[in-house]
Amino acid sequence: MLKLKALFEPKSVAVVGASTREGSVGSDTLKNLIKSGYKGKIYPVNPKAKILSGLKCYQSISQIKTKIDLVLIIVPAAIVAQVLEEAGRLGVPAAIIISAGFKDVGRQDLEIEIKKIAQKYNIAVLGPNCLGLINPSKKLNLSFAPLMPKAGGLAFLTQSGALGTAIIDIARDLNIGFSVFASVGNKAVIDEADLISYWKNDKKTKVFGIYAEQLNRPEILGAVIDNLCVGANPKPVVILKSGRTSIGASASLSHTGAMAGNDAVYDAFFSRHGVIRANSVNEFFSYLQIFNNNKHLPAKRVAIITNAGGPGILAVDALAYNGLNVASLSLESKQKLKKVLPAAGSSHNPVDLLGDAGPERYRAALEIISQDAKVDSMLIVVSPQSMTRVDELTHWLVNWQKKCLKPLAVCLMGASLMEDSIVKLRQVGVAVYTYPEEAVKALAALSKFNDSKHLFNDKKVFDLPKINRLSRHEADKIFIQAKAESFTALAEFQVLPILKAYGIPTPKFILVDNNEDAILATKYFKGRLAIKVASPDILHKSDVGGVMLNVEPGDIPSARKSLLRAVSKNNPKARLFGVLIMPMFNPGLAELIVGAVKDNGLGHALMLGWGGIYTEIIKDSTFILPPFNKTVIREMFTSLKVNTLLDGARGAKAADKKAVVDILLRLYRLLQDFPQIKEIDLNPVVVYNKGVMVLDAKITLDNN
Repeated sequence: MLKLKALFEPKSVAVVGASTREGSVGSDTLKNLIKSGYKGKIYPVNPKAKILSGLKCYQSISQIKTKIDLVLIIVPAAIVAQVLEEAGRLGVPAAIIISAGFKDVGRQDLEIEIKKIAQKYNIAVLGPNCLGLINPSKKLNLSFAPLMPKAGGLAFLTQSGALGTAIIDIARDLNIGFSVFASVGNKAVIDEADLISYWKNDKKTKVFGIYAEQLNRPEILGAVIDNLCVGANPKPVVILKSGRTSIGASASLSHTGAMAGNDAVYDAFFSRHGVIRANSVNEFFSYLQIFNNNKHLPAKRVAIITNAGGPGILAVDALAYNGLNVASLSLESKQKLKKVLPAAGSSHNPVDLLGDAGPERYRAALEIISQDAKVDSMLIVVSPQSMTRVDELTHWLVNWQKKCLKPLAVCLMGASLMEDSIVKLRQVGVAVYTYPEEAVKALAALSKFNDSKHLFNDKKVFDLPKINRLSRHEADKIFIQAKAESFTALAEFQVLPILKAYGIPTPKFILVDNNEDAILATKYFKGRLAIKVASPDILHKSDVGGVMLNVEPGDIPSARKSLLRAVSKNNPKARLFGVLIMPMFNPGLAELIVGAVKDNGLGHALMLGWGGIYTEIIKDSTFILPPFNKTVIREMFTSLKVNTLLDGARGAKAADKKAVVDILLRLYRLLQDFPQIKEIDLNPVVVYNKGVMVLDAKITLDNN
């Protein structure tokens, strides 16, 4: 068990690499620790100095004769392992490695070495290649960040130290304080799951904010986040995840050594565990504000109070776009509003106070609406009219918000005229925004967090189907051959036997590689057939003329020759193993795509969507990660447009969803047995009133 308390609350710190050179990381980190007001013992370590910043300097940590809780390492990467080994022999329980030059520059060997040492001595290691750690409430700055954040409710974890310093600065302007700031760097030993698990019971923490380039250990991290969202004091997790594009993911490799991932898998993970994803730094702070400054209560039904009709309408549009509802005010509230509003004002939502509304009118309307049981949250919109007297309104809001129990967002539209009011409101913990759209997005995040709590009520997980040893062996032979022949993908003729072995419905099929067998095949089938090229080098068969449909059995020999001739002309380098022959099938109620994709950090996610030849054009798909229960599966279906067809549109019968779920579970069993599968596509999967049928399939491999 890692001793994380020594990391966050050390009684003594040795700074190895404390420097005499002004402006260096070793110099600034030591000075930050001293200036932060830390009350514990500080031991600078530098063999070339006797005194540093007024403190006795040691040549090595072995010369320090008192107990050391934490060693802060700021030395060249090549000697970090030596320092960590020395700390381990001395029984130091925690270390922060600020030094860079590990897997961030391709030196995985150095990172593996420090990981082994940490495991050998059970050292809690943060980093390497990190900015450090700050615990404001303990007056502890173990970083080279130029600012010391104020204490507060945000626990912030970042994979980028430089972004972290910017976050501290912006947060100060927004009056957001920190319960902890941790730069995780390359995460050789400690990752986000460890830090959240330790910090989850901190009473000061209201929200976890994370900047991530890659996440790992999905089942452990997911379980930790799930535990945050339940109980009397739920704590949301807001994540700003970079590397959404292949170019951005590639750039992250050179930053912290984070491998490129699949962003759809991250979306699935966040959705599965109720994580709020921010798509920009601006969104990130919008969400942090709303969570940090409000109780985590329902926010779906929103009341808008405005002195400007245009912004009110923009807010209504934003509510609809973000899945929130315009609250229907009670009859009692409307009657009370009519008494305090001018005749031209609106007692309906949005409540238009008119442009000449002063603080008194806002006050009267807010006191009525805040008591309405049909209202979950409130958005106050203020435009700078001369009659508004913004300073007076601000003064009243500062006092009124203290007794307001419902979630509240304030939109002060303007610039210089609103500056002072924005500062005053943020100082007392009000979430303030410049535009209605960003305020609504923030309320939507709060609503989403509350709505996601039902995800954790369903504890019963589906059992995966059992596959007998003989069937597993049949599939295993195909994968072994693929690795031996360095295949990067398996074509349909190779995949169908694997699916059949795992109990996934496939058509009757045969592989024909010569004319004699083609003649015999004419006796094997009845009815019209589909003939497809069998080649490991051709995954998109239609593109090279590799598919013929509605072929009569007697025409198999001539169709085979014609098809292979066309493929050879269009792709002369492809290896041809013959043709795959199978019956034509009725269209069914819908065509789906079922599959999976693997992320280097989070593992496999299952995919379900609208299939057929237009699947990439329609783009109606969703992903889920394990563990799978009825709630997760149900939400997977309901998030799809094609679900309308599956439920029986325009009098049609409902599709066999249970059969689709069975394919998903069998597919996941296959992925567990053969983790070298990188991607798998079953498309189309024809769904009937009873049963399903996989008509085409391919697998991409990672045999490294």
